[in-house]
Amino acid sequence: MSVFSAYESQVLRTLLSSRYSGSEIDAVINEASFVALEHTGVGYFLTVTHPLMPSTRTVCSQPQVEGRFRDVHCGFVLFLEDGELTFECFSYPSQTNSNGDVPGDLREQPVKIKEAGSTGIIHGASIPSRPRHQEPTLPRHSVNYLTWFHRVLGWDAALPLLVSTGSVLIARTLKNQPPADILALVGLPVLAFSFRFALGTYQIKSNACGNAFRGFQLFALVMALFILAFVDFFVAIVAFLPKGNAPKAEEMLPLYAVTLLTYVTLVAFAMYPGRYSTTANSEPFSRDL
Repeated sequence: MSVFSAYESQVLRTLLSSRYSGSEIDAVINEASFVALEHTGVGYFLTVTHPLMPSTRTVCSQPQVEGRFRDVHCGFVLFLEDGELTFECFSYPSQTNSNGDVPGDLREQPVKIKEAGSTGIIHGASIPSRPRHQEPTLPRHSVNYLTWFHRVLGWDAALPLLVSTGSVLIARTLKNQPPADILALVGLPVLAFSFRFALGTYQIKSNACGNAFRGFQLFALVMALFILAFVDFFVAIVAFLPKGNAPKAEEMLPLYAVTLLTYVTLVAFAMYPGRYSTTANSEPFSRDL
């Protein structure tokens, strides 16, 4: 299913026609991968990735295309750079509602499209030019470090601590009862693995990264979770051992340090959110939890 709406596809066919063939434009429309969507109040930026997009910056704004839906009158510009296409929709304040606002659900509406100077859909309207102070600029791309930090510290520091603490408590309170060892050795690690895998998969899907990179992130997450399950299993075994037979803390410190470092490295890579589109007066768009 295409990430573009019907009118966006129409705009793409017009603005990309001087650079790409019809089959290439169809490939971009049908195969592009979503990166980010940011509403500015007076329009929006939709960013996608596709192999046909160039690495050097190209701005596609001709022929001039305009759209109308009720009292909203808007224009469109495409930015091609670094393997991404950013679709900008902006309003013409003089011919839009009094505030120049573009509704957040515009992409779901039947916007009428036409080229400047053509006849048909919009009759009797002059074609405004975009003011010079509103010249299009490519949105900045930045990493949301707060989201990245929250993912790693919030989930991947708290969850192992909770599971290990739970295993120790079960071992201390239910040590001589048969179900206790199964619950501590198998139940909690499996539950933690399943929960973090489901949540991590959702988070990785929201990352502003290419499909191949997200595949590596998913692999790193699985490896990290196997390490977590091993640590939880080991902690539970130690908790069930008699005091005299349990290894001393200083003996286990090197193993814990290496394991923790490996786990955090894998998780930090898996949870990297990518670089999201931002504008000068807005926060990065993100679908993170």
